[in-house]
Amino acid sequence: MTPDPTRKLADLAKAEADALGHGAISTEHFLLALATDPSCGAMSLLSRFGATADAIRAAVITLAPSGHATPRARLPFTPDAKRVLEAALNAATALATQRIESTHVLLGLTSDPEFTSARALASMGLDLAKVREAVLRG
Repeated sequence: MTPDPTRKLADLAKAEADALGHGAISTEHFLLALATDPSCGAMSLLSRFGATADAIRAAVITLAPSGHATPRARLPFTPDAKRVLEAALNAATALATQRIESTHVLLGLTSDPEFTSARALASMGLDLAKVREAVLRG
């Protein structure tokens, strides 16, 4: 049985937050988690816009440099990360899919231009509206 894509993504986001020394999981950690899995639909879509895992990592680190938090077994989600997950759930429901996929999370990550994830993608020259359109077109 394969793990639920959202659970896997949350686990990867936690690992990214730990690696950066951040004390909570936020939007940038979910974006980094997407970048670590080139086989996921969201990263495949982002690569069509010229995004690479290395470029995403560099953009995130510029906006959210390493901290000093000690890794813990559990980390809380920031309010923005919770909003991303809610937006992903809403997108999956609106699109009548059976589960939340990485592309639904990408919709959440780009839903607010103030999210660090959205700012990172925009700093790379990606047009967030076009990314969202591409996700919705499938």
